[in-house]
Amino acid sequence: MVRERVTPSAAEAIAQSLRRQIVDEFADGEHIGSAEDLMDRFQVSGPTLRQAMRILEAEGLVKVRRGNSGGFFASTPSIDVVSRSASALLRRQGAQPADVIYMAQLIGPEVAGRAASNPDKAARQRVADQVSEAWADGTDATIENAVNAAVGFGRVMGELSGSPSLALFSAVLSDLVIDLQSEVARATPPEVLRRYARRIRAGHQRLARAIVKGDADAARRAQQRMNIIVTP
Repeated sequence: MVRERVTPSAAEAIAQSLRRQIVDEFADGEHIGSAEDLMDRFQVSGPTLRQAMRILEAEGLVKVRRGNSGGFFASTPSIDVVSRSASALLRRQGAQPADVIYMAQLIGPEVAGRAASNPDKAARQRVADQVSEAWADGTDATIENAVNAAVGFGRVMGELSGSPSLALFSAVLSDLVIDLQSEVARATPPEVLRRYARRIRAGHQRLARAIVKGDADAARRAQQRMNIIVTP
């Protein structure tokens, strides 16, 4: 059977070419060119160029400035924007709580270990501060509070890991947790949710102590125990 070859449109081809160049060659905020410059470079009309730049704007790679000193400028996508988009895509593709748990089991211990290995003691202290704030005296051990604490905790650990990839994956998992929270709550008896929440709170405190001490092995073990805690 002969398959029809799909050829990208002119706008998509321009976006693809500029995407590689922006990522590899341009610093954040650096001028890419004016509309006239790019129209001349790619030999396309204004509407085609604008369509291409809208693609890159949606990806967070380009910002547009108006006026005499305006034009198109390179931009770095926000991890929050990327993670929310990735989370939405996974939900549209049918991601379930079991998917989140499985991924947490894969990357969670590595994120925790790397966070504990961060040489910056003050940065590691942020984990303890995050847990103390999330579980301040009087904070009820509800599943909603547990989820909010876990999301903040996961993002801080991802940043401390020193790995952009792990930081992004942690953020995506955090957004998925938020998206799936109501689904899990509907399917689980309230008394079970409260028991999970109390155990998660204890797990956060144990994990925070290991990270603050800089004990990577203890942090990995604590995260592994956390994975067991959240497994139904």
